[in-house]
Amino acid sequence: MKKVKVILLICPLLLFSLILKGQSYDLLIKNGHLIDSKNNIDQVMDVAISQGKIAVVEKNISAKLAKKVIDAKGLMVSPGLIDIHSHNFHGTIPDRYLSNSFASLPP
Repeated sequence: MKKVKVILLICPLLLFSLILKGQSYDLLIKNGHLIDSKNNIDQVMDVAISQGKIAVVEKNISAKLAKKVIDAKGLMVSPGLIDIHSHNFHGTIPDRYLSNSFASLPP
């Protein structure tokens, strides 16, 4: 009889843990046109992200596996783009355009 009670107590806990484990991705970007030159991908794909890193790239990833889903149909998705734009100036002549400005960096 004690074994039955223990099993009845453990079963709901196991089911609950499986439900929590079911959402294995933090973010899922679905249906976006993925362009990834490093991996030679140029087609509509889904991208799953977990803990800030790309976890899976596949044709169809179930939305049930993610906490948040973004539908990127008709949009381009590309990893690794960095904006290298900056304002540089030469010298520190007072009252010149962008000299010593918060929007500028020394070269």
